Amino acid sequence: MEVMDAEIRANMYIPSDEPVKFFVGQYFNNFNELTVALRKFAVHERFKTRKDKFKRTRIFVGCEGYELWKNPECTAKFIASKFQDIILSHPETKASFIMSELNRMYEVRVNKQKVYRAKKIALESGGANFESNYRLIRSYAQMILNKMPNALALVHVIRLHGNQIKTHFDRCIISFPALREGFKVGMTKIPTGTGTLGDFSH
Repeated sequence: MEVMDAEIRANMYIPSDEPVKFFVGQYFNNFNELTVALRKFAVHERFKTRKDKFKRTRIFVGCEGYELWKNPECTAKFIASKFQDIILSHPETKASFIMSELNRMYEVRVNKQKVYRAKKIALESGGANFESNYRLIRSYAQMILNKMPNALALVHVIRLHGNQIKTHFDRCIISFPALREGFKVGMTKIPTGTGTLGDFSH
């Protein structure tokens, strides 16, 4: 049993950003991990997979050619899995950046709609819900004012295209009394070219 465990550990597939390499005797944790690895391999090697047979312990996969730059294996779900960390850390990541990275890494071209779907999948699977989070900003600002009446907490919203009902978050400005006082202490008066004194923060 220990020998078998050592063999499995030595031949276990480990997901990474490196190109997938298959070999005889390779092990996978589950069927989903295998299918994800197959899709990643197909995108990197630029071919379309054709799953001919499915069995309990093995699958038979063929490959087909496709039109240059158009890899059907590069789905929105695949894009989401590749860029999820970036999208979660920087939700404002532009679709054009992801498209250029896909072109650079896999020499494939995808349309913006597929990238938008990928971003939505990545955000939802990562537990991000920006609409509900934005609703909490007003409560956060009000809590600051309740705890520190001398603080400043402003939430600015805008209405787009003449919509008088639905608002869109624009920016939030927060200023704490201690920080304002510290800023004043750190100000130094310096002469300016106009003969007056200006403020310079160091």
